[in-house]
Amino acid sequence: AATFAACAIFALWFIPANHATHGEFYRRAFGHHVLDRIQTPLEHHGGYAPKYLAFYFVVVIAAFFPWTFYLPAALARIWKNGETGAESCRIQKIFLVSWMLTILLVMLAISTKLPHYILPMWPALALAVGAVLQHFSEQPNLEYVEERLPRSRWVVCGAALFGMTALAFGAALGYGLIHVSKTQPEWGAFANSSRAVCSVFGALTIIVCVPLAARMRERHAEWNSRLLFGAFALSICVGGWLLLPQFETLKVSDKVAGVIRKNVPPGTPVLLAGFNEASLIFYLDGYPSADLLAEKAAARSALTAGNDGADNPRPGKPGQVMAEALALWAGKSADGVVVIPRRDLENLQALAAVPELMVLGETQGFNYSKGKWVDLLILKRGK
Repeated sequence: AATFAACAIFALWFIPANHATHGEFYRRAFGHHVLDRIQTPLEHHGGYAPKYLAFYFVVVIAAFFPWTFYLPAALARIWKNGETGAESCRIQKIFLVSWMLTILLVMLAISTKLPHYILPMWPALALAVGAVLQHFSEQPNLEYVEERLPRSRWVVCGAALFGMTALAFGAALGYGLIHVSKTQPEWGAFANSSRAVCSVFGALTIIVCVPLAARMRERHAEWNSRLLFGAFALSICVGGWLLLPQFETLKVSDKVAGVIRKNVPPGTPVLLAGFNEASLIFYLDGYPSADLLAEKAAARSALTAGNDGADNPRPGKPGQVMAEALALWAGKSADGVVVIPRRDLENLQALAAVPELMVLGETQGFNYSKGKWVDLLILKRGK
């Protein structure tokens, strides 16, 4: 039933998105960004080294914050009740553990590894934490008995994980912006405008962590959960109000699509060279995507023929085929648009005589999927 419900929710947005992009969503976003990622670690995200196998466990500790505080106790209770409890407890254990382990093991087996890949585990983790909090609050006379009992090692473990994560977040908020503004000048304006927000988050972290450190026994679980929920909700509201407008200024796909819609009629093919992002394909509704498959084949044949017929699948310097293919594309008379990073274009122009293209616009921002700053040019060929 849960699997069917998940598939139904997926279909509710996948089918309209695929229809809105005229099938491009399935071909690019699903075919490339799902199937290809399973086989090889795209953009160097992942592999099977020990650090990548441990990666998702660190993600759970950090990204499930602040409820990491009770996560070890929740997982221990699920396992213990499933072994010694009633039949209903055993079914709950099978349901939650299979939910968590299926997602975790599948994503560990997939070559590409990114933090958000394991987010489908979060509802199961939340149910487990909610169950253990309910269990603590329903214990009879716990308020009086607990004073004479030692602290649960699982609660202490959760408190330690919570404290280390809070310190890491605090250090990142306090020092991260200073470091970024010094080492990456393009981030300077964003760093300066975001310092007030980060100060608020830092103060909230201190206000929450100090009481939790002093009141970590099970009998304080209900009080602690209210504090965590209130502080987390306040952080989300403050962050959304103050920080999200700053992030909007860094996004580039909507800006690029706006330039194209303003200067080029619908139906004009758009070539994404070095910035083949699904978000931009979505924004370019009515503008079909172009590719360089034919041009690359022609360039490869020409370069190989010029190599005395030698069988050389990668002739010339690295990027030579791409440069020659772009030159062939730019030399055609039919209307077309190319979106390409400025540095990539300069490198290709150094390898081949790329015809002059009309500059429609340029934009700078942060490419979230690649984790790097980009400087994009929007160029037009044809009349």
